[in-house]
Amino acid sequence: MITANDKVGKHYLNNLIILLFNFHARADVLRVLRQHGLSSTSMNDVFRATVLAKLLYCVPAWSGFCLAVDRERLDMFVRHCKRLRYIDVDIPEVAEMFESADEALFGRVIRNDKHVHSIMPKVH
Repeated sequence: MITANDKVGKHYLNNLIILLFNFHARADVLRVLRQHGLSSTSMNDVFRATVLAKLLYCVPAWSGFCLAVDRERLDMFVRHCKRLRYIDVDIPEVAEMFESADEALFGRVIRNDKHVHSIMPKVH
């Protein structure tokens, strides 16, 4: 069960519920597209452009609030879409996608010589 004890948690909980509802609505759209004969490649493109884009948008900012139960629900949705062939089976677990997004963000920060970290003293 998702629980929320503070303001951030309640805001996160509301957004997660909306996100999951939107995912299921998108899955219905994907089902209709599949019924109308959309190819697997195009289904994959639509899934990535709609569902994965929504899931990964600003993920480094909110994934820290994501409980294991929440990740499991998101993983169940992704597995369901894989089973229905809306997406290729090579899509990683949600936790891996979150970790990759974090690494990409922090990699960009570290490589940016204009970022504040570059003027801070080195800590050994």
